[in-house]
Amino acid sequence: MADWTEKYRPSTLSEVRGNDKARDAFAEWARSWDDHHEAVVLHGSPGVGKTSAVSSSEIAMFSLAQHRIDSRRRGR
Repeated sequence: MADWTEKYRPSTLSEVRGNDKARDAFAEWARSWDDHHEAVVLHGSPGVGKTSAVSSSEIAMFSLAQHRIDSRRRGR
């Protein structure tokens, strides 16, 4: 049985709720990636939606990098 946080994780960035201004800025950064190739750092308290934002299908190309960072932090 899947953890409820995974079961109900937003599948698109527009489904992420909370700080709409930050979410929209992140979406704009991703849409304009080809123009700037600049990194972004998402920070905040646990549970605010950082992983959900990166894991959304619209940002899928960045998920691998995020996963590698999480794995290193956990020592895997």
